[in-house]
Amino acid sequence: MTKASGDQGIDVVASLGNVKAVFQCKKYSQPVGNAAVQEIFAGKQHEQAHVAAVVSNATYTPSAKQLATTTGVHLLHFSELPEFANRIGA
Repeated sequence: MTKASGDQGIDVVASLGNVKAVFQCKKYSQPVGNAAVQEIFAGKQHEQAHVAAVVSNATYTPSAKQLATTTGVHLLHFSELPEFANRIGA
């Protein structure tokens, strides 16, 4: 986990093998929007990570899904985390 401030939008930095991943976690009652995708994409660049993902209990807006597709950011429901390592080939 990262510190509360100055984290560049990253809540968790994780490594598995040679793969470095950054995650932003959102516990929302409404769909997660573009800002989360923008922040974790910038955090990925800052940390020089291989993978970036937003993890939430909520759904994602169409705009967030579109931006995630063009930036390569993964949008996950928290229940997908156990399988995520297999999906990224780690």
